Amino acid sequence: MKTQIQQSLPSDLDLNEVVKQARQVSAALDYLGIVKATAENGDTYMRDAATDTKSVAMRGVAVEFGKSTLAITVQLPEASIDGTLAETTHLTQTMQGSLIGKSQSTVSRRRKKS
Repeated sequence: MKTQIQQSLPSDLDLNEVVKQARQVSAALDYLGIVKATAENGDTYMRDAATDTKSVAMRGVAVEFGKSTLAITVQLPEASIDGTLAETTHLTQTMQGSLIGKSQSTVSRRRKKS
């Protein structure tokens, strides 16, 4: 039986696979010394050297790796873009854009309106 949380997640979302892919991206880009990258599909990677945190965002999900923690943010299927942006202000606008499948400039415009 699915829990209530599992029922509200997108049906094709495998959190273990998401974390595995985020770790692989993070490891590869760290190895190359890359601090910030955006793929053609809009996926984004950022590393904060001061805090040693790494973030990977893709359409519908963001994964943040700290020294001792892992945080996963999932945009719920019924969520509005503005609702998602309001609840993810801890992410950069670029990361928010990847999460909602829009550009950073779109995020900036929408945040100015609200």
